[in-house]
Amino acid sequence: MASITRPFRESLATKLGVALVAFAVSLSGLGALLLDREGVKAVDESTVEHLEILAGALEGSFHVFDRDKEVHPVADILAEIGRHPGVDALQVFDHQGRIRHSLKASDRGQVLPPELRNSSAQSVGQGEVAIVRHFAARAACMSCHVDQKDLGGVRMVVDRSRLQAALFELRWKTGITGAAIIGTVLLVMMLLTRRLVTRPMRKLAQLMGHAQEGDFLVRAPVTSQDEMGLLARAFNTMLAAITDLRVAEVERNRESATGAAEARLAGQLEEKNRIIAAKNQELQARLRDLTLLQEVTRSLTSTLSPDEQLSILSKLLSETLGYQEFTLMLVDRPAGLLRVAAAHGFPDEMGIHEMTFAVGEGIAGLVAQTGQMVMVPDTSTDARYLRDRGRFTPRGSLLSLPMMSHGMVMGVLNVFKPHVDAFRQDEAELLQSVASQAALGIANARLFQETLELSLTDALTSMPNRRALDGRLELEVTRAERYGNALSVLMVDVDHFKMYNDRHGHLLGDGVLRAVAQTLAQSVRKADTVARFGGEEFCIILPRQDAKSAREVGEKLRRAVRNRQFDQGETQPGGCITISIGVASYPEDGKDVKSLLDAADEALYAAKHAGRDRVVGASDVRKESADGGKTPESAGPVA
Repeated sequence: MASITRPFRESLATKLGVALVAFAVSLSGLGALLLDREGVKAVDESTVEHLEILAGALEGSFHVFDRDKEVHPVADILAEIGRHPGVDALQVFDHQGRIRHSLKASDRGQVLPPELRNSSAQSVGQGEVAIVRHFAARAACMSCHVDQKDLGGVRMVVDRSRLQAALFELRWKTGITGAAIIGTVLLVMMLLTRRLVTRPMRKLAQLMGHAQEGDFLVRAPVTSQDEMGLLARAFNTMLAAITDLRVAEVERNRESATGAAEARLAGQLEEKNRIIAAKNQELQARLRDLTLLQEVTRSLTSTLSPDEQLSILSKLLSETLGYQEFTLMLVDRPAGLLRVAAAHGFPDEMGIHEMTFAVGEGIAGLVAQTGQMVMVPDTSTDARYLRDRGRFTPRGSLLSLPMMSHGMVMGVLNVFKPHVDAFRQDEAELLQSVASQAALGIANARLFQETLELSLTDALTSMPNRRALDGRLELEVTRAERYGNALSVLMVDVDHFKMYNDRHGHLLGDGVLRAVAQTLAQSVRKADTVARFGGEEFCIILPRQDAKSAREVGEKLRRAVRNRQFDQGETQPGGCITISIGVASYPEDGKDVKSLLDAADEALYAAKHAGRDRVVGASDVRKESADGGKTPESAGPVA
């Protein structure tokens, strides 16, 4: 099927021929219909016209009367008409409708029906053409037909089918001739179209195909000056223009590729520069942060005083970082509380420094408990924010940061801003680093204080040791000298302590020393200092106490120790643990640390020599020496 229809799809000449054939067939069919219709009409009109002529001639013959024969010459005319091949019936009837003359002898004497003799002058039926003509009375007829207006008439009939058959034969012959002429013309047109149009166009189409495949150097041959030649020249011009365009396009593409490569490289360079700039900004920010952290570390490590460190940190946060409201809380582990150690940006009447929080209470307590940073974008909507205290900003942002050191929360740094969602993530990270550095500094300061306290504290009794005693006594002597205040020193020794250690061991002996130290500390003022001098000896500094008051304090301490129950104390001489005390006062017994301690030690030695469990003053020792070695009576009982 495809091979059959291929010429109709690919050949312009075939398409044109088919179109012309279809047009010719349609036109021929339409012409045949029109010719048939008009032919029949023309035949009918021609037949009627001929019949009218014959009828007129026949009518005229009745007006010619042969007087000799007394007959009309109608017979001759009828005979002549009968020889006419086109007339099938001819009937002459009188005024009564009786047929007088006819081509058929059988019709004579019959009466024509009124509808046949009274029909219109001409009638075209389905199969015949009939004409009826009535004879009009004339003067020549009045001699025979007196008073007759209707003299009769003639009816002539022609068979239409015979006429149409003859017309069809004519049309058939004419159609065959026309079809042959049309076919010849169409064949010539197809051959000419194929030669003059189809073949050149097919060659041009092939060249266009080569051009479509990219061969723009092909050219169509120009063999004529007609439209095909114009088309070939236009095609060649178009290919030349396309070739120029392709060359220009190649140049543009090369330039565009070069420009695109340069733009791509420029874009990559710009992107690299942007990344480098961003990295530089990031590094600069990191450098600023590191510089700040270095400054924090240097500032905090420049002192081991916790108060100075808190002051440095407050100044750093307020002046360097520009925070207007913040609090710094330290953990009091024995009490399980957070205490405000430093604050900035709050009025004094708010009492911020007196505030404490339980660990786990509020946001700061939660941070101290978990060791995790908490950022509150809006304090007015966070239920953990302790608004009932009414001391902090009611609406704003809060950043609460743990101050961690060696995995332990040392405190909490709370920074406030009056705007909602005011803290950035990098800002929070920087503050967390600052808080960690501050925690490390505070931990070091505390460690130093603890180390210092350990170096100045007796490990057994937790009382100041000899070094602390010397420093404190030096300070008190300086004060007494500057302000003219009284100052006394008590030297205390546990009686028969070696005997107790030998009997009960050093563990119970250490317990006795701790109990004695506790008793002494509980029996003096807060301004007084109880220190372990060495072994079983203790030294007590009594600021603003003269010799008399110091002796009374010594008696109070002696009674307190004597009345206290000690483990295995009943095994000691006298049935209890006792102490001996030597008293020395400034300035009469000594004007410096060494002379005061020596005077108190001599008085203690005198008390032990006098029998122990007594209080002896340095003035008593001097008086004894003046009296020749007699122990004063005021020295106390003899144990």
